[in-house]
Amino acid sequence: MRTPEDPEDEGRAPLSPMEGNARAEAPSPAATSGILEPATPEPASLAFPLRREAVNLSQVMSRASEAWSSDIGTWVLAMFLCLIIGVGVPFFFGALLTLLSSGDPSSPSGALFSGLGAGVQILQAIIQGILFMGVFAMAIHTLHGGPAQVGKLFSQAQKIWKYLIQSFLVSVPLLLLAAVVAGIAYAVSGIDLDSPMDLVVEQMAPTVSIATLVATPFVIYALLGVAFGVPELVFNDDAGPLQALRGSWRIARGKRWLMMGVLSIAWLIAFGSTMLCGVGALFGFPFALLVTAALYLGLRNGADDVPEARTSSTLDRPTAACS
Repeated sequence: MRTPEDPEDEGRAPLSPMEGNARAEAPSPAATSGILEPATPEPASLAFPLRREAVNLSQVMSRASEAWSSDIGTWVLAMFLCLIIGVGVPFFFGALLTLLSSGDPSSPSGALFSGLGAGVQILQAIIQGILFMGVFAMAIHTLHGGPAQVGKLFSQAQKIWKYLIQSFLVSVPLLLLAAVVAGIAYAVSGIDLDSPMDLVVEQMAPTVSIATLVATPFVIYALLGVAFGVPELVFNDDAGPLQALRGSWRIARGKRWLMMGVLSIAWLIAFGSTMLCGVGALFGFPFALLVTAALYLGLRNGADDVPEARTSSTLDRPTAACS
């Protein structure tokens, strides 16, 4: 409000209280002209919407289907690269070594080629581990609203040692269990080391079948408990091999029936798609991985005793919205 001493008010009558209030509350010229000042855009949320207490098959399939259909071409390209790099390249070098090592295996050259063959097998395991974790990183990034990025396939290379140790920790108990079952079957069957192989199989088969039938529920229970070990390793950059397995066990607590149903359906779709001359695997396997990742994220979001994740390698940020 202008005071009577302002130069512009010289010769004018003083404003009444009502006129002063009206002038003070009048809209600005920019507002009356219809020109709006641009609002500061809010950052897009990368929080995963599903939570542990409300996760079900329909929601998981819907989220996975949405992420899969948003960029099918990129997912097919990613699967094609996984097949070429993870299977094709090691197969080529293995076949080449087989052709070159046609001599006596006991000779120095034969021993050299045997060592090279073992090196190719180790290299294949490393490459496949990097790509397997990379596909999960790609799926987690896409499920959080980000675009499908083929570059994510190689984002987990620095964690390969964690992956190999974790694979060892999971496989050793299974191998020990198989050895115990075989030992029990051998002791019960009454055969000896000189028995022909067909007799060994015939005598041990009943015991092995019964032991397998008894052990299967316990094995399935344990495998479901560690099923999210690799996704946890990928999602949480701070997790070590054993810590990721503990996190997976806590996430699976009380949700094993749901996990068994969802994962069974997803991977039946994946392996069923390979019946289409193998080409269907390029479509089915990424969908199964997205379903697995969506189920993992949904069950992790709200799980007890699961640490907050640092997700620089997957979501390109230090802390995840899913704690």
